[in-house]
Amino acid sequence: IDLCLQSHKAKGLLDLRQCRAFAVDPTLYGRNGVFMVMLKYLNELSFYYFAAQTEELAQEWLRVMKRHTLKTPDTAKTEVQQIRSLSLSIRDSKLAKSSGHSSVYCLVFLDGAALAKTILMQVPCIFDESYLFQDLPLSTTSFAVELLSASKRAYIKDSSIGRVTIQLSDMPNGQDDDKWHHLMTKGSRTAQGSLRLVANFKHEMIFPIEEYTSLKEVRP
Repeated sequence: IDLCLQSHKAKGLLDLRQCRAFAVDPTLYGRNGVFMVMLKYLNELSFYYFAAQTEELAQEWLRVMKRHTLKTPDTAKTEVQQIRSLSLSIRDSKLAKSSGHSSVYCLVFLDGAALAKTILMQVPCIFDESYLFQDLPLSTTSFAVELLSASKRAYIKDSSIGRVTIQLSDMPNGQDDDKWHHLMTKGSRTAQGSLRLVANFKHEMIFPIEEYTSLKEVRP
């Protein structure tokens, strides 16, 4: 590992048996070879981002770590292989003219962990950026896109305009879901704007070869 990104540096050792590992889109930190380890302990989630020297080395680390990370009951007790992926396109946004925001960008989250970031755009903006997340764990139930307003001063944090959260179970399997979604904030029932997202969630099940053989035998 080249480095552990300082803003998310792990303190002590990580028990991989309680962790999950994800690939991180290069847009999040502006470089290739970054991956994330999510630690779930009791009801708390912690996220640690690591950067390898090359993308190939990062993929090798991911392959090795996924062999030792937390297994769900479904994957531990069955021979059925489940392949889940999500392709996501962030198209454009609509904000109220009186919002006062001038420069905005989006963060993409899976299981609460930031994995991708759009470029900074001037309002009104059309993002038209796409991402692909493969090999999703069975525990991943939703994704979120948050729109943020960039601060004009380096010492002031960027502010959240609103967030869209979508449950994977509500999406059609293997079909493009092209919709406008309201941007909501905690504690408010009023939408702060909207985002147009095109998402495609695929959930495939691959059975052992014996299952296919038995199906051929019963076919007339």
